[in-house]
Amino acid sequence: MAMEANLGLKSVCLNLDIAAQAIVGARAAFLPQLRSQVQRSTSESQASSFTQVSSGTISNSSVNVSTGLGQQLPWYGASYSLAWNNSRSATSSVGATFNPTLASSFSFSFAQPLLQGFKTDSNRVGLETSERQKEITDLDLQAQIVSLQAQVRIAYLNLIAAVEGQKVVGQNMGSAQEALHHAVSSVAVGTLAQIDVT
Repeated sequence: MAMEANLGLKSVCLNLDIAAQAIVGARAAFLPQLRSQVQRSTSESQASSFTQVSSGTISNSSVNVSTGLGQQLPWYGASYSLAWNNSRSATSSVGATFNPTLASSFSFSFAQPLLQGFKTDSNRVGLETSERQKEITDLDLQAQIVSLQAQVRIAYLNLIAAVEGQKVVGQNMGSAQEALHHAVSSVAVGTLAQIDVT
């Protein structure tokens, strides 16, 4: 009960939750990132040569779709990225060799620093700092719990000592009253002087 009611302990528990969230935030730098883009464009223009005069206006349209995946790795500053690009172009021009024109490309890249950023970088330092801060907060919580348990034990022992002290005081009071009663009886019989009772 003392542990649930202790505000200092609740504060340290909240600090532990904050430290855990900081670790989650620091690890987010190493999550893969997926991105995608769709682009569509159309245009119309007047014929610019005598071979295109019959068509009047020339329409061009294109659709580009690109998808990529990239990730900063938590080891030695390495990172990779994948990209896949697709496009389709169509025109109403009479002189176009291929209509529609399709294109696709795929690329992969891997980067590994050899000097700067190989041993450490800001993302890895942030993650390590967050993990150490959580360990410190966890130890602080354990120290608070041990301290609170010791305080509760001491308070319990002080309570037992006070109760036992009260019993001793009660026994002493009983003995004193019995001695007083015996002295009053002795005065009544005449074996003891009145002045000796006080």
